[in-house]
Amino acid sequence: MIDESTVKKIRIYLLRVGFVLAGLLLSYIMIYKFSYLPNGYEVISKQKDALLIQSYNAIGAEGKEIRYSPPGEEVWKVDYLIDQIQDQKEALVLWFTSIFLYVSYLVSETIKRKPLWRIVVGKGSILGVFLALIPWLEQLERINGFW
Repeated sequence: MIDESTVKKIRIYLLRVGFVLAGLLLSYIMIYKFSYLPNGYEVISKQKDALLIQSYNAIGAEGKEIRYSPPGEEVWKVDYLIDQIQDQKEALVLWFTSIFLYVSYLVSETIKRKPLWRIVVGKGSILGVFLALIPWLEQLERINGFW
């Protein structure tokens, strides 16, 4: 038989895996189903050599529509821009998941009555949120370089 401490460790591990999966699911729904893209872009329509792109402001509300049509010899940029916009969504999923996990960590450690300064700085979790932000910022920089 499995002893009590092993069962407790397994439960805690499964709970953490569940939080990761819940964070991924919540982030996916926010980005792909509800199109919550703060400072982001989304492809509305694609023609052979042009794109219609919806921009979003800092709070995720719809901004202006952008028409992008590259010069004749650079039509390949249309597909490249679509890939960059898709990568931006994936980077946002990573960032939102890290925020969700950080908040769940804060709540679980606060319940254990640990000091707040130790929770915020503990285990480098706040650093993980900022590191997950870097790919999204790089994608925005690449996308903004088109216009």
